[in-house]
Amino acid sequence: MVLILPEAHSHSHSADGSTTAGLLSSIQAALAMGCDADMSRVTLRILGSYVIIEGLIPDYNCVQTIADIAEDIAGKGRVSIRLFQQ
Repeated sequence: MVLILPEAHSHSHSADGSTTAGLLSSIQAALAMGCDADMSRVTLRILGSYVIIEGLIPDYNCVQTIADIAEDIAGKGRVSIRLFQQ
């Protein structure tokens, strides 16, 4: 599930010119393809210039994979992970 907050309108642009909705969609699609973990209880949102990934995952060992995939798209240092094992 992708959560887009009111301040993250699809016409908002990030520093590199991409839309915030496009950025979230790209990360969500990459996570669906590249991560074996159940992501149904994880949300993605934009807060300022950061992508926040938070929620519950069944296996905490996949957190680094999730972070690597998200940072490949959003940029190094622009992803904050708040994941907990369910």
